[in-house]
Amino acid sequence: MPPRVRVKVFLDVVEAVVASGATVLLRGARLEQLRRYQDTRGFRDRHTPEQVAFQHLLQRVDRRAGDLEMHALVIADERSDRDRHRERFAVYQAYGTPGTYMQTRLERLLDTVHFAPSHYSRMLQVADLVAFVWVRSQTVDERDHRQARVLSALVSDIESCAYSAGVWP
Repeated sequence: MPPRVRVKVFLDVVEAVVASGATVLLRGARLEQLRRYQDTRGFRDRHTPEQVAFQHLLQRVDRRAGDLEMHALVIADERSDRDRHRERFAVYQAYGTPGTYMQTRLERLLDTVHFAPSHYSRMLQVADLVAFVWVRSQTVDERDHRQARVLSALVSDIESCAYSAGVWP
């Protein structure tokens, strides 16, 4: 697919997300910063950046569902460590999420975390695209001014519908 067509797809998808009124939640954890944080505080249990980001994301989905006085079902892209994430989810619901910041039992989240292959789900494909744009904006220094301009416009649109529970992102 030519670059112009790919760019148009990205612009159209992000525009559709914004127009839909959807809420975008973005969380991430950088490995080295997480290790330093865990080291300086003497954490007994070490969690991977993926586990930490997923916990933070679940906390924000729970908070957003509460703000809207709704419940939410979490569907995530299939991954090899899905059983570990389901186990953590069950622990969070039984005992609460670790730490004192945004500590919750995820009472607004229903059932368990459901994992599905993204190639069967347009919504997961949209989430993948939004995540790709966000991560790229945080990790890649665009050398081509046209790419930088398009990426900046995409990020601006994504941020316009991002939910911040006290911290961005």
